[in-house]
Amino acid sequence: MLLFGFKRTVYGLYGDQGSLSIQGPSRFRVPLDSGFSVPKSMSHKFHFTLADDDPDVLFLAHTAIEEFYPGSSFASFSNAEDALQHILATPTDILITNHGMGVMSGTELIATLRQRGFKLPIIMVSGHNDNEEEAKKVGADLFLPKSASYVPLVNAIKSLLPPS
Repeated sequence: MLLFGFKRTVYGLYGDQGSLSIQGPSRFRVPLDSGFSVPKSMSHKFHFTLADDDPDVLFLAHTAIEEFYPGSSFASFSNAEDALQHILATPTDILITNHGMGVMSGTELIATLRQRGFKLPIIMVSGHNDNEEEAKKVGADLFLPKSASYVPLVNAIKSLLPPS
């Protein structure tokens, strides 16, 4: 078990060859259930950009994704403006963004990238299912409701990135 802290909260990372669990406060208990296996090696190293105004969500998403894409790079941002500047300056293979983040929304971020001709896969994650239509209209490849499980997110990533 690996213990790590974030914003005065201690999380435990438990794993074996076939599963991973991230445990923290009861609202953040995140089992990655049996449909998953941690790959022994990955030939592709991907560049992930994550945007969410909740630092706990960023941390847990990064940790869960990294288990399945070891050696990949991660850039995490608490607002869409910084994520946009990063993507404009640095190659990224996939963007995972929240909807509401302040001045610029995730939807505006997606629209801006698509208007500039970016073809990268984009997943929008939101706690409000009514944002799905708007996200897809501006060019999100997939929309996922926020949940306590990161299984749907990792499966969505696997569906959008080339196989290893």
